[in-house]
Amino acid sequence: MKITVKKLVLMGILTAISIVLARMLSIYLTESIRISFGNLPIMLAGIWLGPLMGGLVGGAADVLGATLFSGVGFNPLITIGPILIGIIAGVISKVLALNKCKLWKVVLLVLTIDTIVPLFFTTFALSTIYGTMYLPLLVSRAPIVALSAAVEMALIYPLYKRLGGKIMETDKRAPVT
Repeated sequence: MKITVKKLVLMGILTAISIVLARMLSIYLTESIRISFGNLPIMLAGIWLGPLMGGLVGGAADVLGATLFSGVGFNPLITIGPILIGIIAGVISKVLALNKCKLWKVVLLVLTIDTIVPLFFTTFALSTIYGTMYLPLLVSRAPIVALSAAVEMALIYPLYKRLGGKIMETDKRAPVT
């Protein structure tokens, strides 16, 4: 796998967008429930750049965002979530051959990711960190995760249809060493 300047720049842009969406444009309902669309750029990184770079974007966005813009600070257990989102998005997009973009494939990708990571894993992490009971937290977070999933599907599909091919074009330039 070669990392080009184009891929590095795209990773930086998606990381920055994720930080802005997750840290500056999110709404906290409680300490463990927030409305945020910071996972959207991480999913796009996984889809467009593959699982490794998607995971790197997720990790970088969470570490930088938590360190620089969060009153709570960095927590490695929470950081696993965004990393998993980027990795799973990359793997599923390869398995589903998302380059032949169909709405059902995007729906399946987003539902799988949002069920595994924000709903189950992140809820587990938050219940561990805050010492709250898992099941009540899961039930209270489920509508927010469903709302986020609907918005992510509505945005990923047209973005991929419009930009996916251009972004995923093979770069003929030499890799960055």
